[in-house]
Amino acid sequence: SAAGLSRIIVPTVYREDYLLPLKSLSNHADATPYIRAMTRIHAWTVAFDYTQPRPDLYGALKRCNAFEEDLRNYRLVFPEVNAEGA
Repeated sequence: SAAGLSRIIVPTVYREDYLLPLKSLSNHADATPYIRAMTRIHAWTVAFDYTQPRPDLYGALKRCNAFEEDLRNYRLVFPEVNAEGA
């Protein structure tokens, strides 16, 4: 980000949604699913307020299921605009 570029956070719960398109890109030279996944995860990443205190940011990430490993019962959700500080 110091160079004016954006970071992308790939949360644990999104790992298969990221790795499967990456595999498709590697094995079949098909970038479409990978670009779609990265576009979605970039939109998710920028939806957070990174100026808030670290514990509040952690709470916001947790509410979005970012750290969940059980992919059958959890899906990545986008943060609610008004719930960031809650």
